[in-house]
Amino acid sequence: ILSSYPNVVKLIINDLQSLRQVGVALDTLHCRGIILARLQHSIPDIFEHVAKDNSHFHCTESWVKEFLVEHLNWSFHRATCAAQKTPPNVE
Repeated sequence: ILSSYPNVVKLIINDLQSLRQVGVALDTLHCRGIILARLQHSIPDIFEHVAKDNSHFHCTESWVKEFLVEHLNWSFHRATCAAQKTPPNVE
């Protein structure tokens, strides 16, 4: 959907990389918000464009993950959880 807007893709990539470089932890929702903000600012009519199948563009979580893998080679990992019980052999 963004192939017609390479300059906007570059801006999105720049925004995300800049945030990572200063140590901001980015998850899918944060990335989605940044992408949405950039799209609404740069090409607001993208959400009104009708595709061949009569659908509209939605910046879904799965689309964001695909975008990040394709353009930045990023993937997300689940955070680990601390154990809830103390092991019996702890001294």
